[in-house]
Amino acid sequence: MGLFVSLILHVKHSRVWERMEVTELVELRNSFCLLSLWLAALQHQQLPSDYVRLQDPA
Repeated sequence: MGLFVSLILHVKHSRVWERMEVTELVELRNSFCLLSLWLAALQHQQLPSDYVRLQDPA
């Protein structure tokens, strides 16, 4: 979990955001959501109910 937080802080403090397209930001957000769900599933040995809400129809 600490590695995940440090990765977020590294990306946040580097100037990556300014060079990214909007679609890349959305993909990155989705990746972080899936990773956090995976971590939660490891902790609880089951998928949280939020997983269903993440399936964006758009």
